[in-house]
Amino acid sequence: MPLASITRRSQIREAVLEGRMEEALRLIDLVDPQVTAKAKELETVGGFCDS
Repeated sequence: MPLASITRRSQIREAVLEGRMEEALRLIDLVDPQVTAKAKELETVGGFCDS
């Protein structure tokens, strides 16, 4: 795994742990845009559960 990828994943983890969700999502989108695209798709069809 490239060092840049490890660094980016550490930044994502840190942002999540500190509650900076918008920043975490932005960073996730930089690593793999399909993740946020799939999440948006699931949101529109009710794929997320609030329980």
